[in-house]
Amino acid sequence: MSMATYEASLGRETGTNYPLVNFLMAAESGFFVGALGSSWCFLIDGMRNTRGKVMAGYLSVNKDRFW
Repeated sequence: MSMATYEASLGRETGTNYPLVNFLMAAESGFFVGALGSSWCFLIDGMRNTRGKVMAGYLSVNKDRFW
């Protein structure tokens, strides 16, 4: 099944809620592994910093592509 077919099968409400819930869980996590070159991961790291998790662990898999 292609990703477009899968997303269409979820429907609009579920297709919106799943990424939002994943984002909020990642922002609340105690440790996160991501790629700071990714806009999504950069946004998660920014939310974690604004929510007082400045010292929480973050492992970037592509530090050379951080801009």
